[in-house]
Amino acid sequence: MIHHLTVHSPFQRMRVSTALITEVKKYAISLDVSSIVTSYAPFNAHSAALFSRLGLEPVLTFAEWRP
Repeated sequence: MIHHLTVHSPFQRMRVSTALITEVKKYAISLDVSSIVTSYAPFNAHSAALFSRLGLEPVLTFAEWRP
């Protein structure tokens, strides 16, 4: 599971996240891992675009209520 991925501001827009996730996918394949999972907030368009571009597609919607 990709829990948290942040790129320091001077290095954003340099495809650092793309490179990291691409390497994780290669490593996962070498270990015969069947899936990579992550989560992101519905309003986070940047994360949604990144993961979609890298082939990670939403498979479920999660909702919660907090008192």
